[in-house]
Amino acid sequence: MTAQIPEVLIYNGKKLMMCTEPLDLLIKQTSSIQFESPNTACGRGYLGTWKTKGSKENAYGLYLIELVGYKKGDASCMLRDIFPGCAHGVLAHWCSGELRCHEGEQLKYVHMGYGSTYERDLILEIKKGIFIKESLVENS
Repeated sequence: MTAQIPEVLIYNGKKLMMCTEPLDLLIKQTSSIQFESPNTACGRGYLGTWKTKGSKENAYGLYLIELVGYKKGDASCMLRDIFPGCAHGVLAHWCSGELRCHEGEQLKYVHMGYGSTYERDLILEIKKGIFIKESLVENS
């Protein structure tokens, strides 16, 4: 497998590259969403942009705000095609676990998935689309 194009997370106003695919969990749960890979660098068949919404007082949520998916016959689909009525974003309520975002300079390149190592990894724990905690891992 080729190194993958990361999805984007806008977290506290900062653009981060994710080494996690939150939509993949929903795709595995339903057969109605099917994408086709446009190239080896996008094996999942889509590119998503995610954003945190809310506040510390009202809990931050993980929202899918933009999606470009690839289907058979060079057809493409957008967020509104997968989530009708949610053209401005959908809470990732299906998603629980850790999101890993890399930060800093690349220390080691691995030509497979998200195996490359960067200076830091920001680990964001979420439960049903709501952020629980964050931690920073230094990769020296």
